[in-house]
Amino acid sequence: MRHIVRGNLNLQRDAGEVVELLVRNPSYASESAIGRGIDTWRFTVKTKLLMVVVLFAGLAAMDRPSFAHHGAAAYDMSTPVVLKDAMVTEFLWINPHPLIKADYKDEKGEVQHWTMEMGSTVSAQLLGWSRTTLAYGDVVTLYVWQAKTKVPVGRFNKVIFSDGTTMRDTQTGADDGGRADTGVRQ
Repeated sequence: MRHIVRGNLNLQRDAGEVVELLVRNPSYASESAIGRGIDTWRFTVKTKLLMVVVLFAGLAAMDRPSFAHHGAAAYDMSTPVVLKDAMVTEFLWINPHPLIKADYKDEKGEVQHWTMEMGSTVSAQLLGWSRTTLAYGDVVTLYVWQAKTKVPVGRFNKVIFSDGTTMRDTQTGADDGGRADTGVRQ
């Protein structure tokens, strides 16, 4: 059954009666809900298309924070932790940040498993880093800004290899283990 509105009269008709009415009186479609139904259908399609466009625009806008740069607020940047004679267990050359994993024996002789995040891969390449700079078993001294939660995770500062060579992580690794950019005007 279909509800048809004609003037102030609301009639219930089945599909067969509607077709018969249209055959006898073609102008009936333009002045009835059937005629308006086509316009309503077009309006509905336009509305649905607009809703899809708005949905995609909303999703694109929500995705923007994932492209935003994140800072070092999670790390204690006042003084780096020095991991002397740490053994590299893994060096992951991945985007957006390479990771260094190392084992370090503290003063009590307990092994700590550290994970350090470097700056961007591209920045590290500009300073001479590559996927083969560190390897499993390398014994090095690592300077790390530890997470404020005091877990063995941090932002990598610099590394001193067994032969005395030093490699830094972007502009933040100074010779004294602190920040190299502290004297730079912001």
